[in-house]
Amino acid sequence: MRRLLTIVARKVPSKKHRWSHCMDQFNLLSYCLYEEATKFDGLISRILKFKGHYKEYKKYCVKKDIQVLEELKELILQQIEEVKAQRDGQPFSKSGEWPVERCYCLRDLEWSTQTDFGTQAKKQTTFGKTIITWHLATTVCYYLENDQSEGTVTYPQSEMSKNLSDYIMYLLAMQPDMLSIVIGLFSKMN
Repeated sequence: MRRLLTIVARKVPSKKHRWSHCMDQFNLLSYCLYEEATKFDGLISRILKFKGHYKEYKKYCVKKDIQVLEELKELILQQIEEVKAQRDGQPFSKSGEWPVERCYCLRDLEWSTQTDFGTQAKKQTTFGKTIITWHLATTVCYYLENDQSEGTVTYPQSEMSKNLSDYIMYLLAMQPDMLSIVIGLFSKMN
């Protein structure tokens, strides 16, 4: 028995690497502007439209993944520590209030921290709309701040913001159940 377990244990993949250090990306504007590159792609899309699967196909055509830079990991940890220090143990009272408040924009952007949800379904819908709104704003600001004709990124933080925004949009568009857990935990914290 011991010999059998030894042989089987060698075949089981190691759990050393739990994360690929990649982050899936989905950009809503790319999705809306997607066009088939070849006639074969056009044929596939017509067949999938007929079968009712075109939107899912298009999502996978637009989806990509990127390597997560060390700078982004450090920025996320730094932001978590700053928010933790600022909150000083206070509960979250509104979705998105802390980040907007930290930028001294709460008065101008208070509409995005709505708390009058009514039902759980409305909470989830409002949360999704907020993600889409902030995703579009991040994408527009990214392209306004960076000279895309030269292919250079002027502000590295804007690249990291866009990467995070595209990741959250990926979760909303392709893995919404992962965000449902966040919404459930958020409602329990209130």
